[in-house]
Amino acid sequence: MIVNLETAVADPDVGKVFVQKAFLFKSPPESLRLLVDAGVDVVGLANNHTLDFGPEALEQTLDEVDAVGLLRVGAGVDETDAYRTLVVEVGEWRVGVVSLSRVPCDWSASGDNVRPQVAWACPPFLPLADAMVESTIASSDITIVMVHGGEEGVLCPSDFMVELSEHWA
Repeated sequence: MIVNLETAVADPDVGKVFVQKAFLFKSPPESLRLLVDAGVDVVGLANNHTLDFGPEALEQTLDEVDAVGLLRVGAGVDETDAYRTLVVEVGEWRVGVVSLSRVPCDWSASGDNVRPQVAWACPPFLPLADAMVESTIASSDITIVMVHGGEEGVLCPSDFMVELSEHWA
């Protein structure tokens, strides 16, 4: 089972608000045990809440996820770790999992990746996302590409989300 882990997982005193926005998420480390108990195997970390409390909280998130035996994809200590390929053996199948975030991308217009801890599908970083998808496809029998994106309160996919789904079809 794969889930989008749309929260930092860290102790209350770890990290500080990294980006000003309406909703910030941080969950206690014990909450990961609930995911394990529910049968979750993989957490996708590429989303708009992974860095809510900055790199320090993300580092604890990575440690906590690893400690409970969950596999992770889409975020890491640096760009290389964030865009790392994940392939899981499921019976006789090699299943590749990709986790990318398309929101927010407003900060990325300069082309400088000042948030290298997350695997972004923002236009300036599409070559990195493409390489991750291509590498995963080459290493697996089946590839699942999860892109966190869209527009708040809009039920239909935005044009850029449709374009991305067609881009990797």
